[in-house]
Amino acid sequence: MAAAVLWLALAVVLIAVRGGTVIDGQLVNNDDYMRMVQVTDWMEGAGWYGLRQPRVDPPDGLDMHWSRLPDIPIAATILALQPFLGEAQARQVAAIVVPILTLLALVFAVTWAARPILGRDNAPLAALVVVTALPMVIQLSPGRIDHHGWQLVLMAVAMGTLTRMLIRPQMATPAVTAGCVWAAALWIGGEVLPWLVVFCGVVGVVWIVRGGPLIDAAARFALTLAAAMIVILPLAAPPDRWATVACDGYSIVYVGLATALAAATVALRLVARNAVTAAARGGWAVVVGAAAAGVLAVAFPECRSGPFGQVDPGLAPIWMDHIAENRSILHTASTKLHLALQLAALPVIGAVVALVAAVRRRGLARRLWAAQAAFLIVVLALAVWQIRVLPFGQLFALPAMALLLSVPWKWIGQRLSLVPRVVGRFVLVMALGPGIWLVPLAFAEDDNGDEAAVCDDDAMLSVLAADDGFGAAPRLVVAHIDLGPDILFATPHSVLAAPYHRNARGLLDAHALLAARDDALAEDIVQRRNVGAIVFCRYSRELGLYPEDAPLPLVHRLVAGDAPPWLREVALPEESGYVLYEVVSDDAVR
Repeated sequence: MAAAVLWLALAVVLIAVRGGTVIDGQLVNNDDYMRMVQVTDWMEGAGWYGLRQPRVDPPDGLDMHWSRLPDIPIAATILALQPFLGEAQARQVAAIVVPILTLLALVFAVTWAARPILGRDNAPLAALVVVTALPMVIQLSPGRIDHHGWQLVLMAVAMGTLTRMLIRPQMATPAVTAGCVWAAALWIGGEVLPWLVVFCGVVGVVWIVRGGPLIDAAARFALTLAAAMIVILPLAAPPDRWATVACDGYSIVYVGLATALAAATVALRLVARNAVTAAARGGWAVVVGAAAAGVLAVAFPECRSGPFGQVDPGLAPIWMDHIAENRSILHTASTKLHLALQLAALPVIGAVVALVAAVRRRGLARRLWAAQAAFLIVVLALAVWQIRVLPFGQLFALPAMALLLSVPWKWIGQRLSLVPRVVGRFVLVMALGPGIWLVPLAFAEDDNGDEAAVCDDDAMLSVLAADDGFGAAPRLVVAHIDLGPDILFATPHSVLAAPYHRNARGLLDAHALLAARDDALAEDIVQRRNVGAIVFCRYSRELGLYPEDAPLPLVHRLVAGDAPPWLREVALPEESGYVLYEVVSDDAVR
């Protein structure tokens, strides 16, 4: 009941805040726009395996590494609503409905996952403290149709299966469920790989220390995971790509990883099940684990440096090093302290509470809380590398936050009458929820000069999309890297660059064009890639990627209105903040 009430309240607030803009056709970020483009292409005949985006870096297109799985609920909702609302309106409503229903799944998954560690009486508090994780909840607001929300749901379920495996290792259901959940999560995206490592590490350490039937549960889990990954492979890739090595998405690499894990776990069960000491079990685990890792390194040398092992290194200085999510929490704190505090507060508090709970408890309860602490400690360690892990940390912190809430919650319930009790508990939840989010705003600097408030994407896109104007003749557009998906979603045009690491050729050529200090070089790129237009925001941070040394790069000249003769400026609304140039033919120049 508490979970349903909380979800309903959150849904009403989120729809009130974001629903209107989504109905007007706006989503949240570039990945959401690209997700809707992918769904639309599928519904228009691209096919189940049709994940190549032909309008990015044509003529070859962009081979997207995304999964089809998150497209299913979006497409199903659109198909259900389309007869009543029409296609465009059905897409907009689906962009509201799907995230809100995903939030419902998350709230119930968190409550279910927390029940074994908090007990039935306190488990509903895990649903209430979802409001403490506002940065995570924002991932499930209207317009957020990308895959991140589903990964949060699956990680909540995975945490619930872990605690149940530790409590009753002789039961098959938790281990089998865990294997299926992790397979689905890996199909959606490799961002969950670190948490799979921690999951296996927790099971392994507890077995090394305690011994017993947990190794049987581990074997069931690993075998289920491997079987599920093999079943998924033909769903994720066509037959001619089953043997293709891709480090950044679902491929034979992920199947090999799961198979190696299953083989190692079964081997460990056979050779070390009767090991009588923790040292013996630990020794066998090191030997078997090292052998499995060695086999994987030999089988897939392309992936030794990680999921981005096949990415063109030239993308780092012009794009990847500048992605906010790829930056360290330390770098974020040095530039936006309030944002760093908002993202890290919950994982830090959760880690402290989980560690204290583990120290103060004994036996099974200690192991369960130590497992919670392990996930949070790894989150904080990885955040020193990239802050993109912190929404997972907010999820993992929820049981600890519920434990922290339970003491004053119980005190208020025992000492206050009905009305003061309701008011007191409401104030308590708000203090632990929005309070954690709002307090860091005291450290925020004045952002009134931020260019994001100046450039109006909609005003510019309406000109690009106009059927009786610029949109009448689709052409290849060079624009901001992050603007690519927006252009694909709102206009008939193609783009040279979009913010995806497999788009290396398009990204490099777009950067070379905008950075060109020689008109002949720029014109050569335009002709070679058949570029039809260039659009850029006058106030974009991306201008910092192009030093203003003389002679000026092309992008700075365009912003200043100094275009070469083969470019002609197209009028845009003044309030847009954009400049738009179309490429003209030699005859037009003459």
